[in-house]
Amino acid sequence: MTTKLTGFFVGTYNGPDQVGDFAGDGIFHAQIDRASGAMSVPKGVAKCANPSYLAWGRGKKHLFAVKEVTNKHQPELLSFRVENEGALSLLNKVKVEGELPCHLSVNKAGTFLACAQYLTGNTLLFALEFDGKIGPLVKNIQHFGTGPNSARQEGPHAHFVGFLNHPDQLAIVDLGLDRVFSYPFSADGNIDIEGESRAVVMGAELPGGTGPRHFATINGSNFIYVICEMKAIVFVFKRAGTTWRKVQSIEIFDDKSATPDSGAAIKISPDGRFLYVSERGRSKIVTFSISQKSGKISPVQSISSNGQKSFNSQEPRDISISADGKFLIAANQKSNNLTSFFRDRNSGELKATGYEVELNQPVCVLF
Repeated sequence: MTTKLTGFFVGTYNGPDQVGDFAGDGIFHAQIDRASGAMSVPKGVAKCANPSYLAWGRGKKHLFAVKEVTNKHQPELLSFRVENEGALSLLNKVKVEGELPCHLSVNKAGTFLACAQYLTGNTLLFALEFDGKIGPLVKNIQHFGTGPNSARQEGPHAHFVGFLNHPDQLAIVDLGLDRVFSYPFSADGNIDIEGESRAVVMGAELPGGTGPRHFATINGSNFIYVICEMKAIVFVFKRAGTTWRKVQSIEIFDDKSATPDSGAAIKISPDGRFLYVSERGRSKIVTFSISQKSGKISPVQSISSNGQKSFNSQEPRDISISADGKFLIAANQKSNNLTSFFRDRNSGELKATGYEVELNQPVCVLF
């Protein structure tokens, strides 16, 4: 009997201080055993500097990556064709206006790619060619302002960009400004921008100093779940047309800790019933159930990203759930390893498989 395996890609930091220009392997491919949760040794499939976030193109035929570096090392976006057994062939790369591109997203039709630049706080929109190549720049959105934390919010810091449907919008999470900006987005790539004030009304303003990082949403739902980095809080919003209404805010932990908060990833199970967040300060993965009626979330479980204590895993920068919802993989940046968990589809709870693989500074997992 042949063991069934599921493949996944991993993006890493492979340059010094996240701004190096190292030309070694940056994107890796591995497989997880669907019976045991054991993972194969990751194999380098693309040489690039700091591909810290990855995204699929239409039909998973193409893969896109950021090159998260400063202008000294030329920030870029890269497009790859996905070959057999996880091999990647570079299609093209384009220069980025701005510094430290940290997140990217492709719209549902697969016709546009947006990327967020953390250091400069701007967001870029590119057209995508039918063959998967990144086409011309369509729009450069730049926000301005500061937040109350002068050390971390001295200016805008775009940290996440995503496409929303019904109505179609482009949403940008800005850690530096404590805001989620939202703009009407049309099929031809037109973004209706009439000044920052309108964008604030059509998005969400969060409490000062919370530092929103990423969001997740359920297909076919207007509920938006935002995780904050500077405060371990999840905010729930409901979109009604162009208006965002806060439904709930909930702290990730119900106790205080001397360890500074550092929220990271936020993902929703394929069936839309459970929400998972990773928190780097305590190296935890926290599970919430989602009310299908109100959209509100309730805590279910908090588990170490170690999998087992002997792994000493630290700082789960990213988590990813397999398409069938059976597994969750954590990318532990500081301890240089990946850990896998079984996911109970009924309760949402995670259980360590007991397996890990070593990999230098894994920061993104893509099933």
